[in-house]
This record gives sequence, C-alpha cells and structure tokens, in this order.
Amino acid sequence: MVMGEMTECAKEIQKYKSIIDAVSKKPLKTEILEDVMTENQRESFQAYKNYCTTDVIVVWLCLSDERGWMIGANERVNDFREGNEYDYREHQGVEMEQVKDGEHDFEGEEENEMDDVEDEELERRFIDDEDDFLQSLGSLAEHTPENVTVSLHRMKMRLSRQNGWTTKVSKKSRKIDRVILKKLAEPDHMTQEEATNITDIWSLDEKQRWRLYRFWVQIYIRKIHQKLRQLFVEYDRKAAILKELRVDDDFEALRNQDVIGITTTGAAKYNKLLRKVGPPIIVVEEAAEILEAHVITSLSEHTQHLILIGDHQQLRPNPTVFKLCKDYKLDVSLFERLMRNGIPCHRLSLQHRMRPEISHILKIHSDFYPGLLDHEMVNKYDNILGVSKNLYFIEHNIQEIHDEENKSRSNLHEARFLTSLCKYLLQQGYSPFQITILTAYKGQVFIFKQIMDKKTFEGVRVCPVDNFQGEENDIILLSFVRSNVEGNIGFLKVSNRICVALSRAKKGLYCIGNFTLMSQESKVWTAITSDLQKRNLIGPSLKLFCRNHPTRPLEVSASEDFKGAPDGGCQLPCTARLDCGHTCQMKCHPSDKEHRDILCKRPCERDVCGLQHPCPLLCFQQCHENCQELVQKLLPCSHKQWVQCFQKTGDVNCRSKCNRLLPCGHQCKNRCGQDCSTFCTKMILKTFHPCGHKSEVQCSEISCPEECKVLLKCEHRCQGTCGKCENGKYHLRCTQKCKRILLCGHTCNQMCSRSCPPCSRPCENRCRHNKCQKTCGESCAVCKEECKWICSHKVCYKACGDECDRGPCNLPCKKRLRCGHPCIGLCGERCPTLCRHCNKADVTTILFGYEDEPRARFILLEDCNHIVEVRAMDRLMKESEDSEEQEIKLPECPWCKTPVRYNKRYNNRIKALRKDLEQVKKTIKGDPTNIAEERRTLLARVKRMQSLYEMEELDLHDELFSSMFKRNRIQGFESGSKEFFRNIIRRLDFQYTLSLDDLSSIKALLDMTDKIKTLNERKANDFKNISISLIEDSEYENNFKLNRRLLEKKIKESHDLTEQEIEDWGREYSRCKHSLSLLYVVGVFLSSKVNSSELEREMKMVKEVDRLLSDGFPFENEKEERVRKLLNDLKSINPLLLKLGISEKEREMIVKAMAFSRGHWFKCPKGHVYAIGECGGASEQSRCPECNAPIGGVSHRLEEGNEVATEMDGARFGAYSEAANLLFEGLNLDDDLW
Repeated sequence: MVMGEMTECAKEIQKYKSIIDAVSKKPLKTEILEDVMTENQRESFQAYKNYCTTDVIVVWLCLSDERGWMIGANERVNDFREGNEYDYREHQGVEMEQVKDGEHDFEGEEENEMDDVEDEELERRFIDDEDDFLQSLGSLAEHTPENVTVSLHRMKMRLSRQNGWTTKVSKKSRKIDRVILKKLAEPDHMTQEEATNITDIWSLDEKQRWRLYRFWVQIYIRKIHQKLRQLFVEYDRKAAILKELRVDDDFEALRNQDVIGITTTGAAKYNKLLRKVGPPIIVVEEAAEILEAHVITSLSEHTQHLILIGDHQQLRPNPTVFKLCKDYKLDVSLFERLMRNGIPCHRLSLQHRMRPEISHILKIHSDFYPGLLDHEMVNKYDNILGVSKNLYFIEHNIQEIHDEENKSRSNLHEARFLTSLCKYLLQQGYSPFQITILTAYKGQVFIFKQIMDKKTFEGVRVCPVDNFQGEENDIILLSFVRSNVEGNIGFLKVSNRICVALSRAKKGLYCIGNFTLMSQESKVWTAITSDLQKRNLIGPSLKLFCRNHPTRPLEVSASEDFKGAPDGGCQLPCTARLDCGHTCQMKCHPSDKEHRDILCKRPCERDVCGLQHPCPLLCFQQCHENCQELVQKLLPCSHKQWVQCFQKTGDVNCRSKCNRLLPCGHQCKNRCGQDCSTFCTKMILKTFHPCGHKSEVQCSEISCPEECKVLLKCEHRCQGTCGKCENGKYHLRCTQKCKRILLCGHTCNQMCSRSCPPCSRPCENRCRHNKCQKTCGESCAVCKEECKWICSHKVCYKACGDECDRGPCNLPCKKRLRCGHPCIGLCGERCPTLCRHCNKADVTTILFGYEDEPRARFILLEDCNHIVEVRAMDRLMKESEDSEEQEIKLPECPWCKTPVRYNKRYNNRIKALRKDLEQVKKTIKGDPTNIAEERRTLLARVKRMQSLYEMEELDLHDELFSSMFKRNRIQGFESGSKEFFRNIIRRLDFQYTLSLDDLSSIKALLDMTDKIKTLNERKANDFKNISISLIEDSEYENNFKLNRRLLEKKIKESHDLTEQEIEDWGREYSRCKHSLSLLYVVGVFLSSKVNSSELEREMKMVKEVDRLLSDGFPFENEKEERVRKLLNDLKSINPLLLKLGISEKEREMIVKAMAFSRGHWFKCPKGHVYAIGECGGASEQSRCPECNAPIGGVSHRLEEGNEVATEMDGARFGAYSEAANLLFEGLNLDDDLW
C-alpha cells in the first residue's frame, strides 16, 4: 500500500515538473491564469473570449493574426458588464479591413515572404532545430494536462506559407517560436502593486502586457513550487515509513540468529538494522586490511566485545584516493594503530604452512615474524622433484619494460623463465592446480597470459601478489619485475608486500629478480639476500637434475636453457621397451615410467592380409580389418583397375569408359560400371513435334527450346519456351513486374498476377495538419482538425476532412516578393515561387494561352512546385468533375503529370475523389463479415470434398463400372488429393488475411476439382450400356486419360490462379470433355449394329475429331467449334447418341421457345429435365411427372440428386449463381459432353 502511494506521489511530482518546463515554452491558457488575476482583469478576458477563434491570451499577447479584433475591446467589456450582446457581424467588415491595412499586422512585418532558392537553403539549415521544437510542443501533451498550456498549432499553420508538411516550418512560424521563447525568458515583470492597479488590460502596450503576463506566471509557478514542496515532504515521509517496515521485516529474520555474517560495507549500509539487533560480540576477520572507518561503523552501543583478527605486517587497506592515503594515513587500519599504541594482543607463533627453508626468511628480520615456530608437519613435506633446491632465488640484471599508457611494469625475461620452469614442473608430474605464478605488477600478469599456451598451462593460476593475500599453494613462482639503471624498486621496499609475497608457498618457492638492486635500495632485502647467500639459495642459475640420471645436472638461467630437458629429464634417449616391442622415441622423461600413456609413433609392422601387405598406420593405431593396399585386378568386364586389396572384383564399379551404344545409336558417355543413361548428351540438329521447330540440342532433349513469346492476358510476352509451355497449351506463369498504374497513382511493382495486391508504399495523402502514416492500400483516416483555409475575405469553419463551406477567393494576392514586385498568385493561396518581371520567360511560357496576359494569375501546385495559370487549371478541374467517364483519378499537373494531392483551392474536388478512392479500396478489400462467411463456406465445402475423395469407392450401382471407376480414380486426381486439400484447409484456417481475390482463387480451384470429378462420374455412369472391352486401352481412351491427367496436374501445382492459367485450363478442359465425348461416340458406334459403309463414314468423322483433339496445339475456339459440329453431325447419324431423347434441332427449338437465360434448366436424380422460371433459383418443391422423384428446392438450394441440365443450354451453374458463372466467364467450360 505504501509503495503504491509513493508511486502516485512520484507521478504527481513528475507532472508538476513537466508543467514548469512547458510554461517556459508556451503561454498558459486563460482559465489557468484567472486564479491569479483581479476581478476586473478576469471580466476583460471573459468579454473578449467569445469572439476569438484561438485562446484569448494569445491574441492579448499580440501573437495572433486576430489583432484587428482588439478595436473596440473596451466597448465590448462595457457591454459585457451591462449584459448587452455584442453584435459580431456589425463590426466584421471594419475589423477585416483593419486586419488588411493594420500597420502592426504580421503579414506586413516582412517585405518579402516568398520561398526563393536562398530562403529554401536557409530553411534547410534550421529544419532540424525546428523539428525538435515542434516535437517538444507535441510531446508536452503527453506529460502535461491538456488544460494548462495553449496549443499554437492552428495559429502557426494559418500563417504558414509552405505546402502543408508539418515537419517543414515557414519563416513566419519560426518567428513566432523565437518571439515566444524570447518573451518568456525575459526576467522583467510587474510588481504586486503594479499588477493590482491595472483594471483595463487591453489599454496596455505589448511590452506592458508581457510584463503583466510574466508576473501572473511567476505567481502560478510559486503555487506549483509550494505544491511540489508538499509532495516532496509527503514522499520522504512515505519513504521513511517503507524503510522502517523493511527494517522490521529484516529484524524479525535476524533477531533469533546466533551468528550473522556480513561485510563491513553491508554493516555500514544496514547500520540501523544492526543497532536494532544489537549483537554483543563483533568479530572482524582480516582486520589489518580494512579501513578504520569500516570497523567503527560496525560497532554499536550494544557491543560488549570486539575481536580483531589480522596481520598488520601484511597488506594495508587500500583507499581509493591515493592523496588521502599519503597525507592523512588512511591506509593505517584500526588493528595496526592499536598494535602500534601498545594495546595488548595475542600473536599466533606456530605456523602450519611453509617448510622450514621458506619460513626461515620470515624469522630473520624484525619487520616479519622473529620467533616464529614451525609445526612438525611442515618437516614432512617431500622435496620438489627435478630441482636441487626447494627454495631458490634466481638473480639477473635484464632491464624491465615501463608501459606509459597503463602505468605498469613488466619484465619479459622473468616471464619467459618462469613459464619454462612451470612447464618443467608440470613434466615432473605436478598438477596445474599445485602451481601458482605471482608477480608484483599487473602489467607482468598480461605478459604471462600472452606467452603461456592455454592447453599446456590450463589450471595454473597467474595473479598479482595483492590479490593472493590469505591464500596459499604448494609451489609459488614469484616474479619481482623491477630491474633498472635508475635504482628504483618502487613498492618492493614496503615490508608488508614483501611479507605477503614470501609467505604464500608451502613446499617450494622460486623467485626471480634483480636482488642486487633490491638489496641496495632496501634494508629488508639486504638482510634477506645476506641470509640466502649464507645458505647458498641465491644465484644466477637454478640447478635442475634428471630423476632418471641424477649425475647429469642442468643449470638454467634463461628460458632457452630448458631445452636441455625437453621432456622433463635430460638429453639422453629413453631406451625403454614398449609393449609393442619398439623402443620409446622420447628423450629421458621422469613421468609415466611404466609407459602406460606413451603412444608409439613408429610405423606398424603387422601383416593385414595373406599377401603380406604391411599396415600403413602408426604402431599405436588400430589396424584396419581389411587391407587397404592398392593392387591391380581384372574386372568381369575385362578392364583392369587399381583397387584396394580387400575388394572383390564383382563389387567394384569399373571406372573405364563405356563402349556400349545407346538406343539412339550414339555411344554412352558414362563409366563402364554405371548404368547406361537414357539421356544422350550428344548435340544434334533436331526437329520437334508437333511444333516443327528446329534447334541444335542434346539428343535426348524432348522439350522444344524455341522461345514462346505469346502475348499473355497480362499483356506481357510469355518468357517460357515452346516445350515448357507445351506448345502453348499451358503457358508458364508470367514473372515480369506488373507495372500497372494503381488507384493511388503508384506503379505496381509486384510480380504479374490475376489482380494487383493493395499498394504497399507509404501513403502520400496529407493535409496542413499531418500526413497519413498507413500504406496506400489501407483506408486513410479522415482528419478531424479545424480547416486551415483562411484569408482576409473568407474563412472555412468545417473540419479539415470535410468539404469546405467556402469557395476559392479570386482576388489578387497583395503580398510582395523579395525582389519587391507584386505576387502573381491569389489571395489565401500559397504564393508562386516565380516573379512576372524577374522570371518573365518562365512565367509567360505558353501552355494554355493565358500565361502571357499582364493580369494573369497563377496557382502553385505544391506537389511538384509548378505554377499553372488559374483559369486554365480551374477549367481542367471543372472538365474532370463534369466528365461522363467519371474516372476515379486524382487531378494531375499539366506540366509533369504529378498527382495533385493537396491544394487549398481545389481541395473540395480532391476530397471528393479521395472519398471515391476510399470506397474503391473498401470494395476491393471486401467486407470483413462477408469474407469471414465466404471463408467458412469454402472451408466446409473443401472438407466435404476431402471426405468424398477419401472414400474407398463410390456406389455406382454396377460392380463392373464401379471397379472401372475406382481404377480410374486411383490413377487420377485422388492419388494426390490429401495434400492438395490439406494445403487449402491450411490457407483457410491459418492464413491471417484473405482477400476476396484469394477466396476467388480458392473457389476456382475447387470448381476445377469438381469438374474433374464430374468427368470421372460421367464416364462411369454413362458408359453402362457400352461394351468396355471395345474401348478399353484404345487410342481414344488413352487420349482422354492423358488430357485428364494434365488437368489434374495443373490443379495440384496451383496455389493461386492467374487469368492466363484459368484460360489455359479452361481450353484444355474443353479438349478433355470433347475427348470423353468422342470416346462415348466410338463406344456407341462399336456397340451398335451399323452397316460397314455407314461405319466407315462415321469413323472418318471420328478420325477427324481425334486429329483436332490430339494435334498438340492450343484448343482454340475455331477448333472447338469444328469439333462440336462434327460431334453434332455424329449425333444426328446415330439416335443412340441423343441422351435427351430428342434431336439437336428439337433441343434448340425448345430452348429458344422458352426464352430463358442460361442456367434455368435442371434434371431430377434420374435425368428427367425440367425448368425453373423467374431468377432460376429453386423456391418450391415438387415431384417429377416422369418418375415421381423430388425436384425443385427451397432458398435456392436444389433437392438432393438434382443438378443443372448442362446438356440443354450449356450452363454450368444455376442462373442465380452469378459469382460462380462470372469466375469462368468467357472460358467456354461447357459441360455438354455429348
């Protein structure tokens, strides 16, 4: 709860801070200042308030263009006080005139307001600063209450002369910004007495008004500061409560604990909590390395016993500021100060770490530990292996390196020596974790890390001495670094640091440095080196010995000397016999004497096959199970080939050149062991069938490479080849950029498709207030800001997005250009950038015929900055509006054809066109409810189709034809239907957005699938009375199957459909349909008793139809008409072909007599034909007069088993199904099979 109150308090503080910031940038609103005004001052503002389009304070401070309305302000105040209504219309004309002629009007303050080239460059330099200012004005609305400061946007935009983009500010707008900031920042303000005595605020001049305003602001800010002080006090009070609550929670957790562990920093942070807990005993570990202030902070009034444990002869505290350490001795701990002042203490005299040779160093000087005793356990340590001494100091005089940048020092000689020594000790069998390398300087640590191989020295710790206090290890390698001609050893003089460095080792200590220099500069080092010399533990080289050959010592003084013990022993060969019988190839090595981990690198001498071929591997490697030796063998094909010894000749693929001939007569180019390819790569001149094109291609190439170049539906040339497009039957999808002009005026850059997707470019629609942030294809939001179309004669009072309630002003513009000549534009419009005198050639260039007239006026088109003579432009706009074509298209610049998206004079026309464009966008996009309903309908349909295709067989009432149909289904579409339907369901279920075009494409795919299903069903149903053996596997049936298979293949390959693909598929469907008709005709003829002469004549016609259907070229309309005519002629010859029981002529007469449009004819489940009038949709149920089966239906849904009688009028859908018929409009997918 307290936390929430603090958050709210913080939000209030932030809000008031933001208000203070806003007051320094924008004027306060009148109602905010009323609390600090006198009663008369408030009445003056109230009387004027009703006649301002902006906040009255803006007008009063002379920041608005409504200053002419100040005339008669006193009279208005009097009228207001007397309760009279001021007649605004009565004074309007006078006031407007004075606005025009007033010498203090903003529009007359600058002689030239034109945006010439120089001015544009000046604006570009300031544009970033102005953008920041505008953004700050906008962002304040988020941080300050909306009723605090005045929005200057409307007033600034009214004075702006630029093209409506809010990120590009005009000079006049910038002038307002500068005036406001300057006036608000001035320190001069009225006193309390001056402000109280003012009753008529409108009689003050501009300077006095600003002085009074700044007094009001000062009073207002004082109130805010007072509120802020209250909020700060409240926030601090709640923070203290929260802190107390947290202390109480922590106290409950600690009160019953016996031991509390905490750092001295934590003790200072939680001092109040510790005092509340009140521990009577304080134990400080490493007290000699802790600042005195840290220890004192840990004490409280409850402390009864303070125990300090430490060693003041080792490292001292390390203050952050070295000057404090040097001048005020802050590096002296409380522990050390008490010791030096004689406070009784107890020293531990028995050490358990160092072997006696090492601890002896610390006993010889009074600054260390005289009288130190060794525990008996330290006498039991083993000697260091491979080294003659357990303690040794290696002396040298090689100079150090001083790094000026890092202010540290290093010594490469010492680093290399200790690295080699460390490697030698590792070769003796020591673990990396038993060895630590210490150095006096951090710079030396970096050198060690650079030269030490990570793989070899993994686990060896390298660190400065200061970071190793309180730690120990078996072997310490110590680098002192300092060696110079100046005789400076730095902090190596400090006994504390020396004590730490020399007391870290347990079993072995090896130090390297310039000890002669160090003993000259420090008495401590003099005593140490003197003792070492007496004990023969210091010298220029360290003596190593081979554990296997002790009589061969090795003196090392530099890293190169360790080459005498390459494997940790000596230079003698090992000579040990390995388990394999070979002699060890290493030099003498003390580790792994049993040679369990030694790998023999000699060549393997074992035989791996009966031919006594030697193993090619090394001795330690496992021999191959099969002999890898290369031998020459004779293969079954009579070729000889080098193969591995173990390979059998029957398993080897011959790599010799193949000598066999291909079916085409050319020699095979594969290897002998490879199968002869059926694809011959020899280049020949080949004539392709049926197109007849000739081309030099590979022998096995069956696809004609001739470029297609047919003009597609999209008006692009086909990019495929004759073969890939199957001689023009199925053209490849167009891959060119669309390049069509979209509604928005942009060019479609998507790949060519059936219909262009919505434009994805940023929308360019804009107004004076803002720019649309959506893409072109999305619907634009209508601007709700106030319209900015204002001049001295007319004002629009509508919202920006609505049609303006004023007309264009045709009076000349009264402004003057920078050159001093009058403007050639119109009142209220943006001034053209050219001058009639200075730019005469450009202005008088004839386009419409009026441009060279002396009184011609011009309009500036802000989208392209061209100027057009206003009468001509008005006429163009009028013609566009009155055009009978009513093309929905934005007006264009007559010079460059750039769309005019914003122009105040023509905005009503532009807004009307935009409204039409928005309606078109909505139509194209579709109603979301209808799309969702269509999606659900299609999803249900595809799931029904999926379940139908997954049935094992259909009930076709005849076992013979059922099995035939089942066989056809397995070979046809059904074999891949699962994945096809699954993909469509996935799109309908999971694709986030689906347009009407997407749904139309899916519906077209399903309709195509239905048509394939219809072909299969009709083949199974209508061939019942035909002897199957007569037509089975015949040329006609094979042609039908081939055509059907191609149709199914195209469906399964399609994700969406283009117009060209639908057209191509439709033509080939007609081919397939007619090939089934031909198969039926042949079956009927062969099954019926026809004399030989008639049969011969009929078969000639059949052959002609078959030739047209199987010529391999597109099934064009002329060809289809010829096929249809021949089939009709065949029908008239054999009455068995008349499925309707009437002749073709009788059918045509009946259809013509009924005068129905296509889609009114239906048939019952048993094939009896009937018609439905009116719209063609079933609206009532009845019975078939022939078989009494149910016919008709309700709600435009046919009874089950009823269907469209395509054979009557060629319709594929009912007349009421307009959308379905339009989908295949013009494709001639007539289902009239016979």
